[in-house]
Amino acid sequence: MPYVVDVMDTDTVIAAAQKVKKRCRRDLLRLEMEKLKCNVKVTTVTPYYINTGMFDGIKSSVIPIVDPEVAAGKIIKGIENNKRFVRMPGIVYTLLFAKGILPARWFDVIIGKWMGIYKTMDNFKGRQ
Repeated sequence: MPYVVDVMDTDTVIAAAQKVKKRCRRDLLRLEMEKLKCNVKVTTVTPYYINTGMFDGIKSSVIPIVDPEVAAGKIIKGIENNKRFVRMPGIVYTLLFAKGILPARWFDVIIGKWMGIYKTMDNFKGRQ
């Protein structure tokens, strides 16, 4: 069975626009495959940070950085189970729920200021 895995980028200003583009592309691809009655499934992977060296310098005290082996296992399991989304780590589901019910400014204060998530890339070095 053919399969498409769409891996989304991390939170940076430029990547934010890419995320929107990828979400639209994913939705259009999925809808087109359903319309054509193709047996092609689409799984979108949205990891937080994966500990590959690419994100060296990242400081994340609240949301854990995912090990590559764990990420690979979750992605494969998601594909095998025909999941539309594979998000990791699990706390990301809670954040998406909070973002959906809280006013934007409250979400920014709780997530950004109190939890420090918006500062995770302040010391970003990347792979050296």
